[in-house]
Amino acid sequence: MDCQIFRLPKQCIGAGGSGGAASKNTSNVATGGGGGAYSLISNFSVATPGTTQVTYRIGAGGAATSISNGTVAGNVGEDTWFNNTAFPGSGTDNIYCGAKGGQAGAAGALTQNGGAGGVDTSGWGQTRRSGGSGGTASHSSVATGGGGTAGNSSMGGIGVSSSTTNSATNGGQANGSGALGGTGGTSGTNGGDGTEYTTEGSGGGGGGTRQTVNSVVYGGDGGKRGGGGAGSVNYRTAGTPSAESGAGYDGIIIITYTPIIDPTITQNDWRMYVDNSALDPTDPWGSPDLGENSPLTSIPYANDPIDPGDNIRIRITMVVGDAALSASLEGFILQYGEGSSCSAISSWTDVDAISGSGIWRYYDNASITDGTALSSTDPPTAGDLNIGVSDRAGRYVESDPTTTNPYAVAVGEDMEWDFNVQYNGNAEAHTYCFKIRRDTPADLDGYNASSYPQVDTRPGAGDLLRHGNFFTTGIERGIFWAD
Repeated sequence: MDCQIFRLPKQCIGAGGSGGAASKNTSNVATGGGGGAYSLISNFSVATPGTTQVTYRIGAGGAATSISNGTVAGNVGEDTWFNNTAFPGSGTDNIYCGAKGGQAGAAGALTQNGGAGGVDTSGWGQTRRSGGSGGTASHSSVATGGGGTAGNSSMGGIGVSSSTTNSATNGGQANGSGALGGTGGTSGTNGGDGTEYTTEGSGGGGGGTRQTVNSVVYGGDGGKRGGGGAGSVNYRTAGTPSAESGAGYDGIIIITYTPIIDPTITQNDWRMYVDNSALDPTDPWGSPDLGENSPLTSIPYANDPIDPGDNIRIRITMVVGDAALSASLEGFILQYGEGSSCSAISSWTDVDAISGSGIWRYYDNASITDGTALSSTDPPTAGDLNIGVSDRAGRYVESDPTTTNPYAVAVGEDMEWDFNVQYNGNAEAHTYCFKIRRDTPADLDGYNASSYPQVDTRPGAGDLLRHGNFFTTGIERGIFWAD
């Protein structure tokens, strides 16, 4: 078990024992098996969460036994334990969790005791409770019910003992007022299933069965989990009668925990800047300046669309959701794709290395060190970050994958990153969009509608039409006046 869960409750339930069986005799008896014990530990911890291996075993319920002529005892329910290679024995700290299984039911002539429930003090836990014993048979021709399982509220209920001859009794109730025991009679029913943990819990003991048929008579099985199986008596003396006891139910380990919630990261706001060879670019691209989330379009010409060899600084924010992002947790990759509708682009390419041949590649500015945090302080000094929503500094980037985030980012906060990229394509009109991915690689958890930086490259002679319009990425645009 690769354990990443620690300092949280662990609960163990031992398995139930099976009942005894008696056949082809008018006076022999069969008793129910014992219910499993319960143990709980809190604040359990491991040496290295996510790495430390924990050994455990879930006890198997005692298997049913059958007999066609005579008597046979049941089978013991196995012990359940956590964090050891064998049952840890008796203890009361939070190092181990161990709960004993119920004992086997008996069969034979009067008087026969029911199988003992798993004993609390023989197990390991800060809270320990005993399982219920199977009912005692002190009257002839009797089948008694199995014991109920202990639980987080109470010990297991004892299977009902006989009060008259020629009878079958009910199983014990689980966990105080938990799952009901099975009903005894000519066809004993199974013990009720526990529901303390929605579909799991402490089970009731099976109901005893006493019947005369020239076939098999079945005792009620123990309920889920840890319920003791019932005794079974077939008192027919002629023919080929048979009796099969109720089986004990398996144990269980319950680990209560709060699921680890990973932070979500969504691409958010952005702005483009002229590279000024300083960590903080101060001149937004275009004349007049292009604002936040404003695409660099070819029209008007004053936007100064991208020429081959141009480099541009793209500051992008990512907002964190669901859970805080720890420092040094995430690295990123910048990608580009061609298209006028960024969210519809299906083919994306990683920005190439500085010396690469890709259409977009990183630009080497010798004045700035790749991977430098955009602020040397956390929270950042006023003026270090440029996008209005920014709360925490990311890094200046000239290569993929990036160095991981330098600072922790709380839920709802934006971190700002700075990508210095160069257009390495031809002199012709295209529209490109940019997006960030995790370095795993995997897309971010979301991309807001206006979160894709978008740039046009300057139209070349081959893009211009006689009437003054031009083509870019397959779309005809308005007149492009090149002063």
